[in-house]
Amino acid sequence: MAVTVDAATVVAAAQVSEDQAARLLAVATTLVERYAPNAPEAIQNEAVIRVAGWLGQTPAGSFTRVQTGPRETEYAPGQKGALRHSGAMSLLAPWKVRRGGAI
Repeated sequence: MAVTVDAATVVAAAQVSEDQAARLLAVATTLVERYAPNAPEAIQNEAVIRVAGWLGQTPAGSFTRVQTGPRETEYAPGQKGALRHSGAMSLLAPWKVRRGGAI
């Protein structure tokens, strides 16, 4: 199956800018098609929107600082997998080809 989502759909559904949508659409499509190439078109399209949205909303830097009064917390939100944390991996899981290998 092939992803048929366009950048305008990503802008509306994932709440990202037009520039981001064009860039993230290519990345998300590649991730989704590589993970589950035989998934139905509707599932792949939803997975692409979720991945693009997650990537667009996640800070690009490796650390984020939050200051609340005198306390400051630093954490790394971008150190997670886009497919897993966007929910796309669970959508695509039934079509993921798993293979066993000889050790």
